[in-house]
Formats: sequence, structure tokens, C-alpha cells
Amino acid sequence: MNEKIDILVIEDDRVDQMVLKRFIKETNLPYNCTFVGTIAEAREALKSKKFDLILSDYSVGSGTAFDIMDVKEDTPLVMVTGTGNEEVAVQALKKGVSDYIIKDLDCNYLKVLAPTVERTIKRTQEAKALRMLSHAIRNVDDSVFITDMNNKVIFVNEAFCRTYGYTEEEIMGKDGRVIGEIARDGEFYHKRKDGCEFPVDLTVSVLKDEKGQNMAIVRIAHNITERKRLEEELRRLATTDPLTMAYNRTKFNEIINREIERVKRYGQRLSMIIFDIDHFKRVNDTHGHTVGDQVLRTMAELVRNNIRKIEYLIRWGGEEFMILASEIALDEAVLLAERIKNIIEDHRFDKVGKVTISCGVTEFKEGDTVDSFIKRADDALYMAKKKGKNRVEVIA
Repeated sequence: MNEKIDILVIEDDRVDQMVLKRFIKETNLPYNCTFVGTIAEAREALKSKKFDLILSDYSVGSGTAFDIMDVKEDTPLVMVTGTGNEEVAVQALKKGVSDYIIKDLDCNYLKVLAPTVERTIKRTQEAKALRMLSHAIRNVDDSVFITDMNNKVIFVNEAFCRTYGYTEEEIMGKDGRVIGEIARDGEFYHKRKDGCEFPVDLTVSVLKDEKGQNMAIVRIAHNITERKRLEEELRRLATTDPLTMAYNRTKFNEIINREIERVKRYGQRLSMIIFDIDHFKRVNDTHGHTVGDQVLRTMAELVRNNIRKIEYLIRWGGEEFMILASEIALDEAVLLAERIKNIIEDHRFDKVGKVTISCGVTEFKEGDTVDSFIKRADDALYMAKKKGKNRVEVIA
């Protein structure tokens, strides 16, 4: 986009406003932004000026982004939500929000701002063109297909054929449901001719004749594969330690609460291993922090490659890590800790050579809290350190 884009930004957090302004300036985005902090201010701004797009936080003071839906007219609205709540996203799409971005604390969501703005404005322009000129349908990037009232395909555009893998002759007359859910608006997985599935944002409109009778159904399927990929990347960044790719404490809180609930409800076993690298300060002091970081990355990879999917690796802090092992009892957890300790000891790390770890192991027991569970494992690690390191200690 070469022309300036007029954007109404509804954000009541001054810090978030400053972060957004700085990001737009540093990335040289062609945006003319008007910032408001309340729904009332947004309403006044929309009365006095026509904007290309509205970018609104989901929660603004005592209201929400939905409170301006009645005055935004045909201006597309992109909602920013920090909840990551699928229910909010579905509600937003049903109410006519053009798109949504999941906000994270580290502002990584700004990476998807420009493509989201560009995509939203493009889709809005394409929708207007479709309403004005029927021939424009064949030139849009989104897949457009029309069926009769019995779902028999009577028209497809070129984008549909490219995306779904059918020729026009192959799909004409077929039941449109061969590609998947087509009855209502929403996000679904559709199927190509070759059987591959991909996510789409589907819009459904009924065409009426001059007498007001239903005559056909127009559907626009927007391929949202890239958006889903970006959303998944943001979720990963929010729950993963960027250096070692182990889960972070945020993800740990989610996992531990879920696993403890399973223990209480189904009587399953749950064990914990806390370990850290022996003499890691010496590694950093001798070889530098870059080499130390590489040791952490390599060690985390070794551990991940030797645990099951139900055994979760968490970076607890610095050179200290945790393995939360569901469905295994204490004796099995001890064997796992010994195996991990030996694998790391046998590995030769670049520029460092031999590295060892000390491990503390325990099992969740009746009456435990999260804190007491962690403390027992940590006490066991302390015992291992005190008894000479490079060993596994257990507190039942």
C-alpha cells in the first residue's frame, strides 16, 4: 500500500498507545493514526471523519469494541484481544468484526499488524467491488462460489479453482458440501480435491430475486492458513523460553493445574524432576555467556529428545530446569532422572566438553499444593548438590 491509511485507534492504555506509535514510526508504516481512549471519543471521531480502518482493543474502559458496531457503518474493524479466548473471537466475527489479533505481553502481536491491516482493507474493498460489479468476482483473490438453493454449484471464480484444485468443469453441478461446511459464516476447515485440508473464513450471503424470493447462495472463502500460522507462532512465543525452546513458567502454571486435577479426579500419578547444571557459573566465566547459552540449548534439546509427550520440559530459571512427568510413579521418575543425567554426562559439549547435572525427584501426594510439591523436589536437588553433585536424590 503506497497511500496513507487513516486508522482510528481505540486504546485506553497510554503505554500501549506509545508502543504502537513507536512501532509505526520505526517500521515506517503508511498510517495516519487518530488515537482515542474511550468509546465516547471514538463515536465522536467517526461522526467527524471517514476512516479506512478501526483498530480497537477489546476492552476499553467500561465498554468493549462491540459498542461502536452501530456507528462504524462499512468501516472495517480489527479487534485486539489479550484474552486469547476463542469464545470472544467467535463472538467478534459473528458481530461483524473484520479480523482480530491476539495481544501478548511482549508486544509480538505487532508483527502481524501490517499484514492484518492490509488484508482487512483489501477484503473490504473486494467486498464493495463484488456488490457493484458482478465481473469483479472473477478477479478477487478469495475463493467465490455460488450454489442454487439445493447447494448445487452454479459458479466458481478462478481463485476457487486454484485454491480447491478443481477445474470449473469438474465442480459445476456438484454438491458444494464436497469441500466441507458451507451452511453458515465462520471459520472452518475445507478440503481440496486431493483431500488436503486448510482453514478458511467463510462468508455466506443469500441472493434474492426482484420478488424477494431466495434464488442462490454466494459464498466467499478466505484462506487463513497464514493467519493461523502467525497466531500459533504468537502462542508459542507466549509459552516457550526463546533460548532453549523449553516451556516457560506461564505454560508450567497451565500444565501443573491440569495435571493435578487429573491426579485428584482419576488417581493418576504425577512426578517432578528438578535439575540444574553443575558449576555452570564456571562455564560462563571461562568460555563466555555465548558458549553458556549454547550449552543450555544443547542440553534442553538432549532432554526433549529423550522424554515422552506426557513429560514436559520447563526452564525454571537460569540453568535450572524441571521435568513434569504425568502418569509415572516415583520409582519410574528416578529411572528417568538417572537416564537423563547419564545422557548429559556422556555428551561432549562444544568448547566445554563434559557437563554434569544434579537432580531432585519427588512425586505428588495427597494434601500437596503446587508450592509444597515444588519445594520437595527443590529440597531433593539441594541434597544432590550438597552430597557432591552429578547425582540424583529423592524425597518421597
